[in-house]
Parts: sequence; C-alpha cells; structure tokens
Amino acid sequence: MSLLFTVEQQLGLYRQRIEELFGRHPDHDLFGSLPGAGPKLAPRLLSEIGDDRQRFGDDAQALQCLAGTAPVTRRTGKARSD
Repeated sequence: MSLLFTVEQQLGLYRQRIEELFGRHPDHDLFGSLPGAGPKLAPRLLSEIGDDRQRFGDDAQALQCLAGTAPVTRRTGKARSD
C-alpha cells in the first residue's frame, strides 16, 4: 500500500511539472483555447502535434490526417461516398 502512495505522490509532482512547463510555453494560449482542451488535454495536444508550424505548411488536411479526422473517399465502380 505504501508503494501506491509513493507512485501517486510522484504522479502528482509529474502533473504539476507538466502544468508549469505548459504554462510557460509560447503556444499555451493557442492550445489552451481549443474547444474541449482543458488543463489535461491541452498539454497532450501540444506534445502530439508539436510547435513546428512549418511541419504542416498551409495544408490543414495534413494536420487532419495526423489527427485521424480527414475525410475518406470510398469508390467502388461508379459509386462514390465521402
């Protein structure tokens, strides 16, 4: 049981450090303003997407593909659906 308390304490320190570092990041306001991105999700989005804006160029679809939200076109013979 004491091991569990130790792990929980370390996780608390880890979360606090993430909050501090995210708060100082230049893109804090951008990621923090995303709909539904609260104090736990916003730092995760920043770490997943990154802060290199040139990575995706001017193509929003590249970001959608990374996120798995890009529309997929299915074609079979003469039928097509988006």
